[in-house]
Amino acid sequence: MKKGFILGFAVALLAVIVLGGVFLLGRKTAKISDNNNATTTAQNNKSEETTSQSAEGKTETEETNATDTDDVKPADNKDLRIAAGESWEEGDVKCYKYEIFIKNTTDKDKKDWKVEIDVPDKTKLGDFWNGDLKLDDKVITAKPMEYNKEIKVDAEVSFGFILRTEDKYEIDESKVRLSY
Repeated sequence: MKKGFILGFAVALLAVIVLGGVFLLGRKTAKISDNNNATTTAQNNKSEETTSQSAEGKTETEETNATDTDDVKPADNKDLRIAAGESWEEGDVKCYKYEIFIKNTTDKDKKDWKVEIDVPDKTKLGDFWNGDLKLDDKVITAKPMEYNKEIKVDAEVSFGFILRTEDKYEIDESKVRLSY
């Protein structure tokens, strides 16, 4: 009888622990799900507020448009898309974030792509990613990294960068060239 009582008690205790764990896990999952929904909602919001501090120590707040598929513009070349992202000011300097998408629409894999973008005087290249970018004589030249050098048929790669200018700027699609 004592063995049966101990066994029953152990099973009941185990059931309480398991049910309690499931209850807590369910609450944590719901909380994570709510956070993900809030994040998704925030990402889908087309405008966001950016706060920056200028060189003079003033805090500036500006509403900007975040990257969204509505902002993706096809360049004259059907293999290129340009996505204008956030923009902000750092003192007198205007900063613009861009993402360039290259799609291989041919029937053969492509290697060693290169994109050239004409930019105005007094433009500086800020951070960049997923490419080797250089600014020389008012032309940004973007070449692939080792990991995105080859673009398979119907595949797409992208790279991004931040431009810093004294004047308002938007990439002129006719001044963007793709070559393989």
